[in-house]
Amino acid sequence: MSDIFREAFIATMDEFGIRAKDLSENSTVSRQGISLFLNGKSSWRHDTLGAAFQAFNPEQKAFFISYITKVWDIDDKGNTGLLELVKALDPNNDIHRKYAGEVLEVIRKKFLS
Repeated sequence: MSDIFREAFIATMDEFGIRAKDLSENSTVSRQGISLFLNGKSSWRHDTLGAAFQAFNPEQKAFFISYITKVWDIDDKGNTGLLELVKALDPNNDIHRKYAGEVLEVIRKKFLS
C-alpha cells in the first residue's frame, strides 16, 4: 500500500509544485523523512502519512485522494485506508465537492460494476 501513497504524494507535489522542504515546514515530518519516503528508501507508518497529508491544502488533499481512486486497483486490503482518506473530504468545501464526485464515481464503477 505504501507504493500507491508514495506515487500519489509525488503526483500531488508535482502537480502543485510542492517541495519536500515545503511539506516538512507544514507538518511534523522531517525533510529527510519525506525525501527518503519519496525516493523509496523508507516506508511511513499511518501517523506519519497522516501528518504529511494534513500539510496539504484542501485542493491538494482532494487531488491526492482523487489520484489514488483513479490509478489504484482497489482491493479488500486497501479499502480501509482509502475510506479514511475519502472521509477527509469536506462536503462544505467547494473544491472537495468537485473532487468528491469524481472519487465516488470511480469507487462506484469499481465496486458496483
